Amino acid sequence: MPQRHKVGDTVMARWPGSKLWFPASVIGTVDNKYTVKFEDGSEFELDAKSVNTEVSFRPRSRSRSPARRRSTGRRRSKSPSRRRSPSPKRQGSPARRNTTETKKEVLITSTPKSTVTKTIVSETTRTYITRSVSKKGEGTIELPVDVRSGRVPKTRDLGFGGSIGCILATLLYPVLIFYLYVACNRKSCSILEKPTFAAPSEYFDTQASLQYLGLILFLAILSMLPLGQVFEGPIMRNGQRMIYRKNGLCMLIITVSAFCIAAWYEVPVTAVHDHCLQYLSISVVISCLLSLVLYVKARIAPGNALAPQGNSGKIIYDMFAGHELHPRLKMIDFKMFMYRMSFISMVLLTLSNVGKMCENGGQPSAAILLASALQCWYALDSLWYEDRVVFTSYFQEYGCGFDHTFGCLTMMPFGLAFTTQYLVLYSVELQSLKIAALLLTQLVAMAVYRLSNSQKWDFRQNPYNPKLAHLESIATSAETRLLVSGWWGLVRHPNYLGSILLSIAWSLPCGFSHILPWLYTILGVCNTVCQERNDYDKCKRKYGAAWARYCQKVKYRLVPFLY
Repeated sequence: MPQRHKVGDTVMARWPGSKLWFPASVIGTVDNKYTVKFEDGSEFELDAKSVNTEVSFRPRSRSRSPARRRSTGRRRSKSPSRRRSPSPKRQGSPARRNTTETKKEVLITSTPKSTVTKTIVSETTRTYITRSVSKKGEGTIELPVDVRSGRVPKTRDLGFGGSIGCILATLLYPVLIFYLYVACNRKSCSILEKPTFAAPSEYFDTQASLQYLGLILFLAILSMLPLGQVFEGPIMRNGQRMIYRKNGLCMLIITVSAFCIAAWYEVPVTAVHDHCLQYLSISVVISCLLSLVLYVKARIAPGNALAPQGNSGKIIYDMFAGHELHPRLKMIDFKMFMYRMSFISMVLLTLSNVGKMCENGGQPSAAILLASALQCWYALDSLWYEDRVVFTSYFQEYGCGFDHTFGCLTMMPFGLAFTTQYLVLYSVELQSLKIAALLLTQLVAMAVYRLSNSQKWDFRQNPYNPKLAHLESIATSAETRLLVSGWWGLVRHPNYLGSILLSIAWSLPCGFSHILPWLYTILGVCNTVCQERNDYDKCKRKYGAAWARYCQKVKYRLVPFLY
């Protein structure tokens, strides 16, 4: 299709998110989309319908017929709607919340014989534009959010490989995590040898099950206490905000303190290491039961409370991805609760493994101290910034299904703690040079992960922050901007690169004598690569030509100069 406008043409362009048109100049054209620059310097990528010639906006000449002349006694209306709208300003985000309500009515008529039936179907759309000021006086701008009432539309693009992929994942995830703990023992830890599974009755212990349920109850009580600061999540489909309390770090500190006090009074806390398979078994059972209960709960939930990526109508897929977006029971948010429990249980498993090594040899090795220190640091960092995780695409699109419950209650804590479990069975001696290299690797991995995430968060909060003036970005038709400098100018997903480096740093203290300590890392890297591929396809559909220009500026996906 030929382009109607060329680079350098002066046109009239519609300001994104409004019905106002202003003069602008065309600075780029790609695939029937135009990148225009308004008089105030703002640049946006708009489709062809939002760009028109200046001729079409010129006022028509008035008729000179006396019958069409304006009466001398008629005065111009002073209605505010007739006042000229000011030109857009880049810094012109409103200082308070503005709510505009538009009702769309569809008239359906049917004439059976002589009867006329009128049905009015009304849909309300509210647009929220907010701007708040932090305690430090720094303004934060929130982009317009259209909130439509009614049921969440059906999920068309199924992830996880569809229903078949969900069935395979549901069966293979437990087998994989059990295989790690069964195949690696004091006799052998080789992937080539066939593991010996015990009778099913030996994987369940009444005392271990009660202790695990007690931990869940203890953390549930802590989560309801007014220990942390209250913060708001993103605006939901019904126009309301989810309210959270930032108490994950307090829960971790209290739980670890209770664990250390129990160890001081010679309570056998190392029994967690001795009965690890029993704890693993009960966590798998609870994950399966909880995902089933949450799916049943989602069936009676309001239509606007469902997950955008978990509303396919297929039972298996919706149960795996999560049918309800944010299931709650009174003051407990299940998704956030399990997110916190994943880190807290991982720290408890790690500390139990360190205590077991002290019990056996009297002094922990440098390898297990390095591995456990990084894991605890990662848990502290994640819970310190837990108020940001609710704004991630995963929390806003996927519900609380088997993927989330099993990942938080079983896969993540037991998978990460397996490195310290291995180091208890097979001690690895490290020289001073290797210790320094491992410390440097861990510091670099954590720096890439946290700094890249923080830079993206700050830019999303307020892209016009003077502290971020050195960062370059590309405007998109979705009324957002894509960073093309800083951490996000090196690779397209520096936060994914940080996650990969972290997973490698977790396994490095185990050495290279066995492959099993690296199995969780290998699977994590493969999952990250698949996630990056999915993000690429989604961003390509969402941003169109802006994404093509972004990929030209930032060529590498995950690893600079390699991939």
